[in-house]
Amino acid sequence: MLETRCRVLIPKQTCKRNLAAIVVAVSGLWPTLMTAQQSDECRDKRGQAAWINSPVYNDANELAQQLTESGFLVECIRRSKQEHFFPVQKGAAWFSTNRGTFEVWFLQEDGSFASLEVIEQSQRNGRYTYTFRGTPQISSVIDSAVRLYFIKGERIVIEVSGDGQLARSLEAALQSP
Repeated sequence: MLETRCRVLIPKQTCKRNLAAIVVAVSGLWPTLMTAQQSDECRDKRGQAAWINSPVYNDANELAQQLTESGFLVECIRRSKQEHFFPVQKGAAWFSTNRGTFEVWFLQEDGSFASLEVIEQSQRNGRYTYTFRGTPQISSVIDSAVRLYFIKGERIVIEVSGDGQLARSLEAALQSP
């Protein structure tokens, strides 16, 4: 229908150029739209109120301090949908920073992710499946359209969705004293 309307109102070549310009303009807005979505999460008063009551509130703020010292600007932290991902988990937090967003899983004080192994399987359809071996025992399976990166600390695992550069930056921040 657009093609027919273009021929009647605008010469065909001009219409194709205009359509291409619209597609480029909209795709150029995608990062802005994603940033707006992240900042909306940060402005949500209900999310902020729920976050204050999170069992990992103090742990996440300590991590935020460490990230800040490594050059990250932590814009906000909220409760994560993954806070009940496995039984011995203390909780989880969603971080929004100047470099991107990520999830963090936390264990109790006496827990450790040292022996946890993440197994990635690429699927034929371009998706990724993640399973876990070791302790703590995680029986959940993650199915993702993008590659996930897992950065392990002693009592935390950071999950980054599709951004290898962010994952490397976070890994470096965790290793700094």
